[in-house]
Amino acid sequence: MNTKIKYLALSFLMITTTTFGQVRIADDVANTVALGSSAFIDASSNTVFNSSTNKGKGLLFPTVDLTTFTSFGGTPIGIPTSYPNFYDGFIVYNTATAGVAGVGSTQGTLSPGFWYYENKTRTITGGIWRPEGGLQVSDTLSIKNPNKGIVVYDTITNSVNYYNGTKWINNASGGTIIPFASGKVVEMQINYSKSLSSNPVLIGFGNSSAYTSAYATSLNLTGTTCDGMNFAFDAPRNGTITSVSATFSLIALSNCSTSGNCTVYAQLFEAKVASNTFTAIANTKVTVGSFTPKQTTYIANKVLSGLNVPVTLGNRYLMVFYTSTSSKDNVLVDGYASAGITIQ
Repeated sequence: MNTKIKYLALSFLMITTTTFGQVRIADDVANTVALGSSAFIDASSNTVFNSSTNKGKGLLFPTVDLTTFTSFGGTPIGIPTSYPNFYDGFIVYNTATAGVAGVGSTQGTLSPGFWYYENKTRTITGGIWRPEGGLQVSDTLSIKNPNKGIVVYDTITNSVNYYNGTKWINNASGGTIIPFASGKVVEMQINYSKSLSSNPVLIGFGNSSAYTSAYATSLNLTGTTCDGMNFAFDAPRNGTITSVSATFSLIALSNCSTSGNCTVYAQLFEAKVASNTFTAIANTKVTVGSFTPKQTTYIANKVLSGLNVPVTLGNRYLMVFYTSTSSKDNVLVDGYASAGITIQ
């Protein structure tokens, strides 16, 4: 009777193991011990796999939607014999296409692929999920003999880094700077009987020219509207303007009464392909500074950052300065103008 019970129990165990086993090994039912091995799993020593072209060549991970992964299983956690590193180095294959992980923090936004949990804290939820394959600044140091000019993208700081032949340089903006400078002194004159804004001044790359009419949000540069009017540049690719900086250095201010200040602005304009009509671009107007009545010298700078202004291939872009006043005076403002934009 006892013998029958033992056989029955053994048969039940074998059926249960076969039915509920969750891990399978290709063409192999035997598990061997690799004494003293640094690898906790080794398939590289399997001669059957090594001699085959297709068999036993990869590791299949379970899939997980990290947005729904809300806790780490297993207890206790954080003792020498049970998850002592608080799941640091835990690797999964994520299927979520957006969002963030349900536990811990997330680098950027989730996308399908391998992600690992980096946790140097002593709490299970204190780590951060990072995508596999992102090159970090610290990783660039491991590149042996990098070529001068090599560029990598740092997924931690979201910036471009390049090697200048001696060391790695971080270009935090990750964009291109377009500079503007008036070169000579510019004159902005207000005829209050016609407008409270001055004539605009077109700023180029070390030169400038005054437009003859009062400032407007649409400027037609066809023909001889102003002398030396071509200070626009072409966009060789699509991009995004992320910041605009402008500086004005006052040399002289005439006829500005005590009843109102004079304010200097910088505005970026855009002309479509095959057009000489430039239109002021929304969100790129910089209020550079205001000058008090009778003031003779002043320098002011203002920066607009965090912009998301599209740049279109083939369109032209022009930097314009002008001044305005709240007083009814024929004001004349003289000074030097400079500006810069960042395009990513």
